[in-house]
Amino acid sequence: MYPGVLRLVEEGGFTPEVQSTVRHGVHLVYYSAPRLWFHRDAWEAVPSADAGLVLRVEPKGDDPFHLVFSQAELRANFEHITKTESWESPRYYHWPSFPYRAVPFTTPPDDRERVLRFAEAG
Repeated sequence: MYPGVLRLVEEGGFTPEVQSTVRHGVHLVYYSAPRLWFHRDAWEAVPSADAGLVLRVEPKGDDPFHLVFSQAELRANFEHITKTESWESPRYYHWPSFPYRAVPFTTPPDDRERVLRFAEAG
């Protein structure tokens, strides 16, 4: 999945609207948000284990960064959010501050140290 993700990140074009594309033969669902914000429609649009969800986080007052999750990673690390009221309506879940558990999903990996500092700043 990684070369396709890097290509998508380089090309840009992220918007708050959930979009999908195929890069290097991999289906990618992507969008942007001001913080870690999972859209249920995007989560459910990741069609298979080898597909991915790419989120461009654009925090106010800081540089944007990207997170990428496989279907299995979403379930293993964040499935608890699918049991919340906000997952049913308005069909999304977001954190008021950046959770540490999301740092390992930063792409490219070189950005992880900066994202960790962002998470620590709360």
